[in-house]
Amino acid sequence: MDLKHILIPVDFSLPVLAAAADARKLASQTGTRITLLHVRPGLGGDDPATASPASRGDWIACATGGDAVRVVQGLESILAGLSVQQYVLQGDPSEEIAEYARDTGVDLIIMPTRGVSAVRRFLLGSVTAKVLHDVDCPVWTVVHDTRIDGAATLPALRRVACAIDLGPESERILRWASNFAGRFEAALTVIHASPQLEPVLGVVHDPEWRASVGAVLRQRIGKLNADTGVGAEVKLVGGEPGKAVSAAAGELKADVLVIGRPAADRFLGRLRTNAYAIIQHSPCSVVSV
Repeated sequence: MDLKHILIPVDFSLPVLAAAADARKLASQTGTRITLLHVRPGLGGDDPATASPASRGDWIACATGGDAVRVVQGLESILAGLSVQQYVLQGDPSEEIAEYARDTGVDLIIMPTRGVSAVRRFLLGSVTAKVLHDVDCPVWTVVHDTRIDGAATLPALRRVACAIDLGPESERILRWASNFAGRFEAALTVIHASPQLEPVLGVVHDPEWRASVGAVLRQRIGKLNADTGVGAEVKLVGGEPGKAVSAAAGELKADVLVIGRPAADRFLGRLRTNAYAIIQHSPCSVVSV
């Protein structure tokens, strides 16, 4: 895991303050530089490779909407003292964000899911969904928090959860999560969800059979831990993975949940069903790698 350049797309709505708060947690310990990028919708597209940083006046001129002034002030307060540059581009927002990330070597994109409270459970913002689909670097999605509006005391990253399905990408995801947790001296817990571990009402289940399934899963995760040299704690949960993993992260009081976003046929899409559901339901920030 390399973390030298963080990109925060900015639409001057309040949820972006939570993205800035998470970025500060990372950058304050790593010296990472942060880019704030606003994309004005329009025909054609700017070339990110030739763009110059925007002046504060140009940046403020783009801030429109009821909460825009509060957002600008909040960003300046939260990110004070860090290495921050602001850029303004024109074009399709998701395409410009993805192109900027590719052309400038962004290591991590941090952006909010669109929607607040219960609405967020049913819909991700179209820009966030497209960025998750199109970019190759890790994407960190944050939960909107109305309490974040300035340089409040931000809690440290204490616990990282990592959801794996024991598929071929599990080792890569676990290594990334381990490196990330180690960098911030956070505890790491591996979460695996299986419908076979959950009793179903009206269906006869053998507790011994479920126990044997659990033992096999723990053995496989134990081997993965040994092969990678990670040695993380393990939490097995029953149920549909999207909801079960999110609930487990909440029980652990995880500060961030690491999930996989495996490369797949573009026609089928990269953001698989379980990943989409986890991002929708997670009580904490999610980084998809």
